[in-house]
Amino acid sequence: MKILLFGSNGQVGWQLRRSLAVLGEVIALDRGSRPLCGDLRDAAGVAASVAAVAPDVVVNAAAYTAVDRAEDEQDLAFAVNAAAAEALASAAAKQGAWLVHYSTDYVYDGGGERPWRETDATGPLGVYGRSKLAGDEAVARATPKHLVLRTSWVCWPPHPRRSAWPACTTWRPAASPTGTAMRNCCWRKRRCVAGRFARRRSA
Repeated sequence: MKILLFGSNGQVGWQLRRSLAVLGEVIALDRGSRPLCGDLRDAAGVAASVAAVAPDVVVNAAAYTAVDRAEDEQDLAFAVNAAAAEALASAAAKQGAWLVHYSTDYVYDGGGERPWRETDATGPLGVYGRSKLAGDEAVARATPKHLVLRTSWVCWPPHPRRSAWPACTTWRPAASPTGTAMRNCCWRKRRCVAGRFARRRSA
């Protein structure tokens, strides 16, 4: 199986490079990759990369994640999180490939007292959440062969070029961008990578 990975130097993408290797050949791209384009600011470029590689699976672990700055950079947030996600989904559909798309619990409104379910109503409170929701919806429209993973915090093991993240407990309070209290479920990176897709693919 040939897997094309975007965002390979991010927190999740770095782990994916190792975890997905057990499933097949991994072509790992990041924002500076050449000659293949891995920069999600260039929707046409990343779509061309999918066409050039002709993978069996496209994994999008790249995103605009500056939650606060997104309020002032709405166009960029939507370009990366929505337009590029749609371009990847459309390109994957043309290849008959699966798209695994990493998203966020910021597409919800932060209320409730239990973990979110995929059937729960969305209600993002800021630009970042709205841009990610737009991407999720675009992916679903563009291809039936998709898997959207709405994760919260990810942690452990640390990225080699970033400070170590502590081990996390399930359900711990955090401050949201709006100043209200919210709870996050911390995902260990290895839990939300190869096994998720492998189980979905075998279902």
